[in-house]
Amino acid sequence: MPRKPTRIDARTIDAYVARCHEQATAPRVSELAYELGISRVTLNHRFQEQTGAPLSEYFAAKRAQAATALLVESDLRTEDVALKAGFGTPRTFHRAFARQFGVSPARYRTMNRMAS
Repeated sequence: MPRKPTRIDARTIDAYVARCHEQATAPRVSELAYELGISRVTLNHRFQEQTGAPLSEYFAAKRAQAATALLVESDLRTEDVALKAGFGTPRTFHRAFARQFGVSPARYRTMNRMAS
């Protein structure tokens, strides 16, 4: 029987996030915990002990990072960026994006393409 991890390896988490991104699904704490063979609570606790931040915030930052890259580097419609970056719906994406960056995804794209 494989041994349960006592430390959460950043490479394991990043590999999981990359798989989710490739499949255009949102990373989920419960899914990663299942893959690691530990409880969701244990995973959250260990991650927060190591980083000082909740795993859900880390996942949200990774989704935002993927979205900003897609907005600037691709010609995908914002609705497609939303799905590809792992936001459940375009509406969720638009609201979360505007809350984090203070502008709509389309405006962010325009501003950052002009700056390049």
